[in-house]
This record gives sequence, structure tokens and C-alpha cells, in this order.
Amino acid sequence: MTDRTMMFDNSELGKTHRHLMTLERGRITNQKNDLPEWARQQYARDIEVYQGLTANENSASSAPENGSQRKDDL
Repeated sequence: MTDRTMMFDNSELGKTHRHLMTLERGRITNQKNDLPEWARQQYARDIEVYQGLTANENSASSAPENGSQRKDDL
């Protein structure tokens, strides 16, 4: 069993809830681009870490094997 949390936004009256991000063991592993302001403020530090990890992962995927860790391994 993994410690996975899916976060949804239901802050807009009359609209159905929508998936914003998934966290595993307290770290973001999936994030939508159009986060509402409340989520960007509340999770600013976590989002910054996630974006840094995905940027590193994207640059590593175009480079030769360098032994870097995937974001899921951290």
C-alpha cells in the first residue's frame, strides 16, 4: 500500500470537483498546470520542489545516463 493522496478542487460553485495534484509520501508526483491561487499559495514550496525535479528529469532524459534519481525515488 502506498501513501497516496489525491487533491481535488471544489471551490467553484456549480462546477464539479477537479483533480489538482497527487502526493505520495507527502511529495507532489503529479500536478495540473492550472492550479487555483489558493493551491499555489498553500503548496508553493512543494510545487517549487516538484517543478525542479521535473525540470531535472526532463533534461536528464535528453542527456546520456548520468545516474540521477527519478522524482519517485527521492
